Amino acid sequence: MSVLFGPGKDNFVSKAIARVRAGQKHLVASDQLGSATYTIDAGRKILEVVVARKYGLYHLCNTGPCTRLELAQETIRRAGLDAALIEGVPGGSMGARTKTEVCCHGDESTS
Repeated sequence: MSVLFGPGKDNFVSKAIARVRAGQKHLVASDQLGSATYTIDAGRKILEVVVARKYGLYHLCNTGPCTRLELAQETIRRAGLDAALIEGVPGGSMGARTKTEVCCHGDESTS
């Protein structure tokens, strides 16, 4: 599944930065795999498809799957913050969906 992030709305990335910047530990699912997708990239590609009148069903995401834990850690490192405040836990322990979904570049699996 895509993990969307970008300007204009709170999202997974902005929430992680805000918590760590405030010096708070941030718990994230370590067993949920997806593809981090920048909303501006997605918007440009969607516009390209609409303008080209290429109708159909599309799956759109940026390349490179990662876990939510990996995404949060890399985000915090790139922001120059303390990645030690990011802690990975099973998604089910957070009240999140217990089914771990993977859908990246045609590969699908569930556990």
